[in-house]
Amino acid sequence: MNVQEPPRRRPALVVSGWLLFVCLFLPTLRVCGQPTLPVEFPPTYGIYLGGLVIALIAASRQLRRRRFAFAALAAIYSTMLGVIAVGIGAGLHASLRFVLALAALAYAIVFTRKVAISERIGARTIATGCTVHSIIALGWTALIAGDPDRMWGAYVALGASTVLLFGSLAMCFAAFSDHRARRAWPLPLARINA
Repeated sequence: MNVQEPPRRRPALVVSGWLLFVCLFLPTLRVCGQPTLPVEFPPTYGIYLGGLVIALIAASRQLRRRRFAFAALAAIYSTMLGVIAVGIGAGLHASLRFVLALAALAYAIVFTRKVAISERIGARTIATGCTVHSIIALGWTALIAGDPDRMWGAYVALGASTVLLFGSLAMCFAAFSDHRARRAWPLPLARINA
């Protein structure tokens, strides 16, 4: 019987994920001469909340809990896609925007539920999702840190998202190499000598 050991905790991911979440409340840009926090700009919430979710994934040693946290990450992204779709449809009639918003909300709920109850989501899928989010977070924070009006919070977020990416890549590498190791040594076949 092939017994799978529980996932390892990843302290670097936990710390960098929490730090990225805290960056939601740090001064990042100077807009019109005033310090601006990311919390004042709701479309960016997904980047920082995703860091918190990755921290929860990395802190858990149970695959089931990691799946539920991964469902929260899926909820963040499906909600962000819905908001983008409604934003694109801003020129539509109000009733059509309302229908579009309801459709986006229904999609987010159905998709998140499907991810939460799926038994097919394993360590490789979760690690890949964390890596994808880390790449997006690094791109966003690099964009902010490259702005001439950046403030010290932009550097903290850039550092946190960089560590988040390397930690996610390490988790991804471990998940894929563990999967290959389990597939490389199949159970012996039972033979009956007659």
